[in-house]
Amino acid sequence: MKMSKKNNSWFCIYTNPREEQIALHELINQGLHVYFPKYIRTISHARKIQKKIFPLFPRYFFALETNEVSFSLIKRTRGVANYVHQNDGNPIRIKQEIIDFIKSRENSSGYIQINNDRFTRGDKILVTNGTFTNLSAIFLKQCGHERAKIIVELLGRENILQMPLNHIDRQN
Repeated sequence: MKMSKKNNSWFCIYTNPREEQIALHELINQGLHVYFPKYIRTISHARKIQKKIFPLFPRYFFALETNEVSFSLIKRTRGVANYVHQNDGNPIRIKQEIIDFIKSRENSSGYIQINNDRFTRGDKILVTNGTFTNLSAIFLKQCGHERAKIIVELLGRENILQMPLNHIDRQN
């Protein structure tokens, strides 16, 4: 089944478990334009704090319909399990506006920002970046889209500080 260009419509690729990167590179080598939205999450494990990159939609990414796309070839591509399709085998198309909306959530490094409304008043948090790294605190409130007010205990008294949302994470 071949398809010709359809005014900027995308379709969704479904990959084998943890083979998104393999499928992505194989499809790029076949000449497809792909979009793989990712986000950064701060992980705290064994007293180490690391930033790790995760797919926004695990096992899924998007490919733009351009030129002649052979869906049977895509299904046989290393790392690809299938493409998302209707019962008749035709791909489910995704409008450019949806891709643009996802891309609008990216920061300057190209990663999706997902911090919004992640914390509620009174949550125990850990500062993961900056001068106060590894300091425990209490979440007070969100200030705009990118900053938070937190309460920390310093020098025997409670202090209110403001810092970027991406510098704090929920404490386990």
